[in-house]
Amino acid sequence: MPERGFDTGFWSKPFIQNLPAQGKLLSAYLKTNVHCNQAGVYTITPSTIAFETGLPLAEIPSLLKSLEPEVVWYPEENIVWVKPFLEEQARSSKFIASA
Repeated sequence: MPERGFDTGFWSKPFIQNLPAQGKLLSAYLKTNVHCNQAGVYTITPSTIAFETGLPLAEIPSLLKSLEPEVVWYPEENIVWVKPFLEEQARSSKFIASA
């Protein structure tokens, strides 16, 4: 299982501060779950998100939309792109090259 850092400044970002509690949880989850790859683009179903977070399945689509523009969700393909992920995780050029 890959080890990732988590930016402690996450909670101070205005974008995060303006989210409801469920949006904050989802944003943190999308950056830390085992499905996320080094590029921050990965396949995951709303059912998986609901199961692993405890968030209501019916609310996952609207919560994902609330995370735009930092997170892009392609519902037809069940693909999530966490746009700032690579920048936040890159500690060396080797990490970027492997993504």
